[in-house]
Amino acid sequence: MPVDEAEREQPESDVIRSGHNAVVKTLLNRGAAIDQACQDGWTVLMQASWVGNVDMISLLLQHGATVDIQRPDGFTALATACEFGHLGAARALLAAGASIDLPNQDGNTPLVWAARGNHTALVQLLLDSHADVDAVNNEGWTVLMQAASEGHADAISLLLKNGADRDTQHPNGFSALTIACAFGHEAAARVLLDAGADPDLQSQVGNSPLIWAARGNHSAVVRLLLKRGVMIDVTDNEGWTALMHAAWGGYSEMVSLLLANGANVDTRGLNGLSALATTCERGLVDAARVLLDAGADPDLQNQVGNSPLIWATRGNHSALAQLLLDKGASIDTTDNDGWTALMQASWKGYSEMISLLLKNGARVDKQRLNGFTALATACEFGHVDAVGALLTGGADFELRNHNGNMPLMWAAWNGHADVVELLLNSGAPVDSSNNHGWTALMRATERGHVKVVRLMLEHDLIVDKQGPNGSTALDIACEHNQWDIVVELVNFGAALDVTDNDGYTPLITAAQLGFADIVQFLLTRGANVNARLPSGGTALHTAVWYKRLAVVRILLDNGVDINLCGDFRNWPALTVAYMSGYTEFTQLIFERERVDPASNEASSELTSPAAAETPTNISSNTTIDQKHRSGDTALRIACEQGKVEMVKQLLGYHYDIDMPDDRGWTPLMSAIQDGNIELTRILLDGRANVNAVNAERETALSIACRYGYVDLVHLMLQRGSNLDLKNQYGNTSLIEAARNGHTIVVELLLNKGAAVDVANNEGWTALMQASSEGHTNIISVLLKSGANVDTQRPNGFSALTTACAFGHVESARALLDAGADPDIQSQVGNSPLIWATRGSHSAVVKLLLSRGALVDVTDDEGSMALMLASSEGYIEVISLLLQNGANVDNQRLDGSTALATACEFGYVGAARALLVAGADIDLPNQDGNTPLVWAAKGGHTALVQLLLDNHADVDAVNNEGWTVLMQASSEGHAEVISLLLKNGADRDTQHPNGFSALTIACAFGHVTAARVLLDAGADPDLQNQVGNSPLIWAARGNHSAVVKLLLNRGVRIDVTDNEGWTALMHASRRGYTGVISLLLGNGAKR
Repeated sequence: MPVDEAEREQPESDVIRSGHNAVVKTLLNRGAAIDQACQDGWTVLMQASWVGNVDMISLLLQHGATVDIQRPDGFTALATACEFGHLGAARALLAAGASIDLPNQDGNTPLVWAARGNHTALVQLLLDSHADVDAVNNEGWTVLMQAASEGHADAISLLLKNGADRDTQHPNGFSALTIACAFGHEAAARVLLDAGADPDLQSQVGNSPLIWAARGNHSAVVRLLLKRGVMIDVTDNEGWTALMHAAWGGYSEMVSLLLANGANVDTRGLNGLSALATTCERGLVDAARVLLDAGADPDLQNQVGNSPLIWATRGNHSALAQLLLDKGASIDTTDNDGWTALMQASWKGYSEMISLLLKNGARVDKQRLNGFTALATACEFGHVDAVGALLTGGADFELRNHNGNMPLMWAAWNGHADVVELLLNSGAPVDSSNNHGWTALMRATERGHVKVVRLMLEHDLIVDKQGPNGSTALDIACEHNQWDIVVELVNFGAALDVTDNDGYTPLITAAQLGFADIVQFLLTRGANVNARLPSGGTALHTAVWYKRLAVVRILLDNGVDINLCGDFRNWPALTVAYMSGYTEFTQLIFERERVDPASNEASSELTSPAAAETPTNISSNTTIDQKHRSGDTALRIACEQGKVEMVKQLLGYHYDIDMPDDRGWTPLMSAIQDGNIELTRILLDGRANVNAVNAERETALSIACRYGYVDLVHLMLQRGSNLDLKNQYGNTSLIEAARNGHTIVVELLLNKGAAVDVANNEGWTALMQASSEGHTNIISVLLKSGANVDTQRPNGFSALTTACAFGHVESARALLDAGADPDIQSQVGNSPLIWATRGSHSAVVKLLLSRGALVDVTDDEGSMALMLASSEGYIEVISLLLQNGANVDNQRLDGSTALATACEFGYVGAARALLVAGADIDLPNQDGNTPLVWAAKGGHTALVQLLLDNHADVDAVNNEGWTVLMQASSEGHAEVISLLLKNGADRDTQHPNGFSALTIACAFGHVTAARVLLDAGADPDLQNQVGNSPLIWAARGNHSAVVKLLLNRGVRIDVTDNEGWTALMHASRRGYTGVISLLLGNGAKR
């Protein structure tokens, strides 16, 4: 009878694992469901495959078990057997028809699991059963790659013998060899190399197997690769070599290994960093020492001018800095902005580093381009210990920057009280003014730094010193609502009624701006309540005009003369209130109307302007008095400092919400620069002008876009910001966001209708800016929004050209996918391929060629990519171009070939690659110079040898009759001359004017070159067409050493030219006493 459901559930799983075949057979005979799976999807057959129970598998298959059922994760019984290495189980399943290549959910086939587990017998079985040896899973991994990742050399060997493609690449460009090297599996890498795997195959980001091995500090793998002749200096897309990666990791032994095998110690990446700079940035002393011992340039600078010492200093790596200095690093090298290592240390506040640099001779008072010194920098950022170290080192605290600011000014401006105290105690002048007339006290007052003001008042300063607009510190404090500082200054004795250039007293300033507490305090301390502006207006007039009710009450309570006339139309305060419709003000003033002393009666009607008391020197104003601000505003400063309550208070005083500082920055711009959404909302609710522009024509929106503040951008757009306003450089908000990599902001702007193809003053569009920075996501967004992919700047650069020039391969791919023209040329004929070549961006070059870029396109001078690669010695790029059909013998307009170019600049590897590709070794340029001439002229001995070994014409003559030997002689390259002579160069061939190689060497004074030629038997008395011999030419040139050499070789001392002149005559004519003595001493006739 059949078993019930409870018995069916999974009674056989335990017995399967226990190997009770008889029990299973009984259950099956009683009708157990053979393919029923448990909760996690395992069938009985899978369980048997898991434990490798072959008999059980056979039994189940005989009873009809389905062989290819898959678990939820896609595993079959065969995959399970392969994963756990059960050969017999796999054989039984295959015999029953199991699908050999059925993948799981990740795309892995049974062969993958056998290979990953290094189950070689299983791998062989599957391959013999025709498993797909090159099966690829969902992530692009082949079986060979999987085996390589685990380092299973035997499995790899089997797969290769059965036809696995050794160089298949993952979508990211990884090959099986790359993977083995990245994981440090030496044996696996050896098997792959023995099978012919490409040892220089690069991934999409340009990493080669060597780079990966170096990055992982896998010394054995690196040794293996080097023995196999890999390109040691191949670079990734960022221009980094294996040496740089090893240095970055601090792998000093790896660094030594690479250097011992010829790695270029001073190669720099696209950002200009060298291997040494990398170690210095990260503080890796041992690796840096190895590099320096190998001759690394301790002063090599990157694109922004940072030297290794500057990097070590910025990271506060004292031991490294000392090592560099011991190795001769220049201590005062500056970056592109004029920063020295000492300045960097001062910026960071590294006092011990500062002391170290000063002890090693750093110039303590060296100034940047803007005049800043290390001391000024330390003061600006408030590093008191650094300031102390610099002062101890003799720093001049009176040295000014280009604006005339001394270090004290920066410390005071930024509120660094401890630094201010140290400077003052060291004797820094407290009252000095900058070029704009501001003192440190004024700046500290403006910024509200009470402690700094208090400290400065303790020293002998002029508290009432006036700035360029006549404002004193007290007036500035009143203007910026700095209550505490007002109290300090008044208590110190500041004059209460000093006026600025516009006639404003501190009281009138505070009254106009509505700072009631300050007004009350000043009046209590004796300020003149009736002080008058040039217009005749008083504090009361201005308070009424600006609706300062609390101030009006205080002034009235303190006896202000309400009958004084002034300001607009020369009215008294009551008339101002009445005519302006300020009912409450009118009532207040009317109640205080002055009683006539003669009649002792109060006036019952408004005093007319004509009848009111008016000084004779005051004329009627046609505008309302308004204070001119002192360079900045309290509201903008409060926004910059993020003081929400202060901002609310100032806005409560009806403060001008859009008043900018002297840079044109409004309070809204400062709030947005700081990313302060709360302050931004407050200002916008107060109706701040969203489209105001600063001195650089920036708007609040463009600033938010530059910094990538998504919420603020959204808010500004809601409030009506103009999307397409341009700054002074022509950049729109979209261009700013694209250049700085803010994808979401770019999407926001485009969704709101921003113009996608608008260009700045130099013709750059948002797409070009994104391309220059490699922001691929933004490029895609812009293209989807209709950006023109082939728009060109005035110089002809397109977005693709820009991406290629900077080596951004993914950006270039996105542009090409969108249909960018791969052959678009600039005004001087440079194509994207040419620019990628010039930068040695091999991954970009490969991409362009795969998309059909013309390999032999030329610029306006006839140069093509191959020539440019040859001029820089970029072997990898040269190989790529040649593999893709570049014409090896194309000539520029001047007739030069790629080979000639490589020879001119001394690149042996490049020349070798070109010769292997069949370059014509004797193809001359327009002047008749062959590649050998260029190698010889440049003194490139190894190149000369290479060319001669490849049968270059050693006696080639150019259009002017110069042989290769003559060219080498003119430059004095003795080793090259020796090589040429050993290879059969004719030593006495004469130029059409009769010059020989020896004559030329003597004429130019090259004594060593002349000696080599003489040793080879060159005729020392050979005369040219006008009769000049080598001796005559040496004498004419005052080359004493050459004359002596020739005389020692027995030349005819009195030989004459066609005019009858001897060497002695020529020397005498020119007054060469040394040569004359030599000739006479050797028997020359007088």
